[in-house]
Parts: sequence; C-alpha cells; structure tokens
Amino acid sequence: MTDHQRTRAEGTGAGAAGGAVLGGLLGQVLGGDTKSTVLGAGIGAILGSAAGNMYGEHVAQKKAQYTSSEDYYTACIASARTMQNNIQRYNTSLRNDIASLKRENSKMLALYNSKRATKSALQRQQSKSRAKLAEANKKLKSARHEIAMQRGVLQRERNTNSPKLAALNRQIQQLERTAQELEGNTLMLASIDERIHL
Repeated sequence: MTDHQRTRAEGTGAGAAGGAVLGGLLGQVLGGDTKSTVLGAGIGAILGSAAGNMYGEHVAQKKAQYTSSEDYYTACIASARTMQNNIQRYNTSLRNDIASLKRENSKMLALYNSKRATKSALQRQQSKSRAKLAEANKKLKSARHEIAMQRGVLQRERNTNSPKLAALNRQIQQLERTAQELEGNTLMLASIDERIHL
C-alpha cells in the first residue's frame, strides 16, 4: 500500500468511526430506541467515511507536493510557527484594544446613564465592541483549525521515527498556549460587550 493510499484509508477509517459514534448518539437522542441508534450509527458511518476520505485525500495530495516526508514535516512546522507568530502579534495588539474598549465603554455608559449620550451613540460603541469580538473569534477559529490539522499529522505519522515530528509537537504546544491566551482575551471581550448590553 502506498503512502497516498494509507493516508486516504486512515482518513476514511477515522471518519467512519467518528461518524458512527456521533450518528448513533444522535439516533438515540432523536429516536430513543435501538433501531434509531443503529440507523443513526450506519448513516453516520457512511457520511463520516466520505468526509474522512476527502480529508485523507487532501492530506495525501498535500504530502505529494513535497519530495520527502521530512520536507513535509518541515512545512508543517513552518505553518504552525507562522500561525503561532501571527496569533502572538494579534494578542499583543488585542490587549491594547481591550484596555481601550474598557475605557471607551465605561465613559459611554456613564454619559448614557447621565442622559448626556443618546442610545444610538451607545449602540455605535456596542457595535465597535462586537466587531472586535467577531474578529477575535475568527482568529481563534483559525488557530484551532491549524492545531487540529497539525495534531492530525502527528496522529497519522505516529509510527514514523523522525525528530521533525517531535519538533512539530513542540511547535503545536506553543501554538496551543498562544491560542489559550487568545481565548482568554476573547472571553474578556465578551465580558466587555455584556457590560454595555442594551
């Protein structure tokens, strides 16, 4: 079996297993009986197999772009490092934005409560907070996607003896820490938004 075929097969198998579990749980919740659970598991396995096969094919094609597995691992490390650096820079900028939004929101609320600012002015301030929150959530989603992709590489290549995989694991751990910081900043933004809620 070629590496391309193995990668597709692993994707298909993982998708089928995950789909069967989720489908079975959904069948149990919706139908409440064994027949529904089995039917849900069967449908989930089919859909999961298809999704897993597509994902496996995507990974296999990505690997085929490189002349060796080591080159592929190097590219994975670089991708995770780039994401980590981007999110780290964003966190630094976001901390400043959070401090600024806190001050602006507090000032606007005080003005509104003392009838010196209109409801539309307060809504504009709230829109500003919400836009920043949406942006932060989008960045967090990208970071989580990158982490999942690179964790998938480690899982698929777990039987490979390469020091590059250990380096990839370390880079993923750094990215995970940076993503956790972003998650904390995102929760702070959500809290700021709640305080100005109309």
